[in-house]
Parts: sequence; C-alpha cells; structure tokens
Amino acid sequence: MYKKLISYYYTGTGNSYRVASWVADKASRKALEVKMIPVGKYDKKQLDDTDADTIIHITFPTHALTAPFSVIKFVRELPKAKGQKVMITATRSGGAFLKDMPGCEGTGSYLIGLILALKGYNIVSVEAIDMPPNWNVMLPTYTVKKNEYIIGVSNTFVNELSEKILSGKKVYGGFISFLIGLVCLPLSLAYLFAGRFFLPKMLFSNHKCTGCGLCAKSCPVGAIKMLGKEEKRPYWKFSCESCMRCTAFCPNNAVEAHHIILIFAMFIGLTGEIFDIIYLRLKPIITIPDLNNVVSSVAQVILALGFTYITNYLLFILNRNKLINKFFTYTSLTHYMKRYKEPDTKIEEIL
Repeated sequence: MYKKLISYYYTGTGNSYRVASWVADKASRKALEVKMIPVGKYDKKQLDDTDADTIIHITFPTHALTAPFSVIKFVRELPKAKGQKVMITATRSGGAFLKDMPGCEGTGSYLIGLILALKGYNIVSVEAIDMPPNWNVMLPTYTVKKNEYIIGVSNTFVNELSEKILSGKKVYGGFISFLIGLVCLPLSLAYLFAGRFFLPKMLFSNHKCTGCGLCAKSCPVGAIKMLGKEEKRPYWKFSCESCMRCTAFCPNNAVEAHHIILIFAMFIGLTGEIFDIIYLRLKPIITIPDLNNVVSSVAQVILALGFTYITNYLLFILNRNKLINKFFTYTSLTHYMKRYKEPDTKIEEIL
C-alpha cells in the first residue's frame, strides 16, 4: 500500500529510537523507501514530496504523562496537510511492579494526534510502547534480564503493529491511559509550563568529567554548553528537556544530580516563605484586585526561576572545587544507581 516511510523520532536514552528503527526495519522488508530523522534536525522541505503513498511515523517518550515540549513544538511547526497519513507511538516506562505491567503515556500520544489532525493529517494509528524506565536521575534501572524481557515483548508488539499499519489498517489504543492523563492534566501542565525549567538544574558533572563535550554535542535540544577557560565543564540551560541522554551516554558516568539541593529546593517551594515575603513587598504595586491571585502565581514562578538560575550558576562555580564537587557527588543518589540506555543503541546512531 505504501511506498515510503518518513520517521521522525525524539529520543534520549535510545528507547524511542529503537521503536522507530523496528518500524523502519519492517517497512524496509516491505520494500518501502525509509528516512529516519531526529526531531531536532527536521526541515520543512522534507515533507514536500509526501503523498498518498507516504506514511509518517512520529515516535517520542512520555514526560510527566504527556508529550515533551520539543515534540509539541515540532508538530505545531509542521506544515498543513491534505490527508497525509501519520502513525504515532509514545514510549513509556513499563514493568514498574510486575514484569508485564503496562506503563502510562497519559495525554501524550493523543495530544500530538489532535494537533496533527487539526492541521489536516490523517491519524491512522495511536499506540504506546512499553520500554525500560530511563529517568536516570531519580530511578535505578531494572536488571539486565528484566530490561531484555521488556524490550523483547515490545519488539514483537511493534512488529505486529507495523504489519497492520503498513497493510492499510488503523489501530487506536491507550484510551485508559488517556483518561488517566486527563485526570492528571494539572500535573502535566505544571511540568510543561514550570517544572521542565527546574528539573535540568539538578544536573552537574562530577570529578570524573574530562570536559570531552560529548554531552553538549549530542544534546537533542542544544541545552548544554561547555563553560570555563582552561577546564571546560558542562552547564545545563533552562531549555533542557531532561531526556537523560547526557546521563546515559557519558563515557565516564560523570553526570550526577544534586539531590541535596533538590530536597532543599522542595522545602522552599512547599513552604513558599521566601517568595511570599518578596511578593508581599511587591503587592502594593498591583492595583487590580481581580488579578491578584493570577499575578501572585506568575510572580512566584518567575521568582523561583530567577532563584534557581542564580543558585545553579553559583553551584556550577562551587563545583569546580574538587572537595565541594566530591561532597555533592557522594551525596547524589545517581552515584550509586545503575544507569539505563537502550542496549543496542550507539550515540553515533542518534546524533
């Protein structure tokens, strides 16, 4: 039925790339022309030659029960369509408690489908694929055996799904996850509009960092820059999507998380005392009573971001001291956890 597959993938540790490659392999065996393109390297001209014989595949991970901001931005920037067919797969963490326990992608896949449908695309499939968890700064990976099992089951599922879609069938799944996502929508929105700016500020490089710059070079959204005149070290900007590529592919396991600072920040955020004091001083400036609650919330987020930026930069400077760096390293949970990356994915494949 189809003659061409264009696959756009957004991946951090390789899970979504692996799913995209499984679909691409199935398409190749059916003699389709295949193009695999990272979301960050998208060019609008790449869609100029799409027609009824082309199917577009979009694959991405789940962040806070929805799609990552960069993927939402990507599909919003896609040109309007005239019925071009699209297959959507969202990867999610599976096997949390039981080996075959499914994960939950929330609103992620259907949100992307809705945006594309409004642009005139024909959504022929919406599905979620369970893969091993990869949030390396907070969750230890499973055993090798359990990871292999999850990947093997998903490989079979994706091959069967691809066979159906490439044969002209339509498949829509994940309705229960979508309902859960709707219930948890405030959490997802909080992540998209605020949380995603704070999470990257957890990251720092430990004393094993050689300043090779691989993390900055491979970051899919260009959120890492190397700072320093003689001894360069990675610095994470607010644009970081917490995709975990830097933690997964660092050759020295040098990327850690400031868990002590996170606990301190959570305490400040939950009590809100510092920001309340500052806000009370600004309150006389606000003259429209009906907007006080809205302005208060926005002001506190802005103040929190500013506080986070200043604190993070000071920590970056302090971490250049070997003794301080070792203190933060050995008080970081990531230092003692095994890190996950998709076992068959090499960094060169996803650049």
